[in-house]
Amino acid sequence: MDVLLKSNMNLNPQQEGTVLYLPIPKVTKEHREKLAKTAKAYFMKSKDKFTDVRNKYIKKVKGKENASSELIFRVETYISNLSREYISNAEKLLEAKQKELRGES
Repeated sequence: MDVLLKSNMNLNPQQEGTVLYLPIPKVTKEHREKLAKTAKAYFMKSKDKFTDVRNKYIKKVKGKENASSELIFRVETYISNLSREYISNAEKLLEAKQKELRGES
């Protein structure tokens, strides 16, 4: 019961003996819009994380002293393309989730 109260899901559980009653609020259009905005915020955080990971590994590659510049360039390009691919997939998931939340087809 304590976990549900602390979950920030706007749930107010009622306990009667060993039974928990959980009134689930009706999902309004405003609530759906808020969820869509929250999804966008999570997408932006994940995009920043992808960029941080990309930069971390590019720095590691550039730190290799005995690798040729051509190999380093190819590895950097591969890492960047892979990062763009994951960001693109996350963006597609965001768009699908926002359409679902807004009730669009």
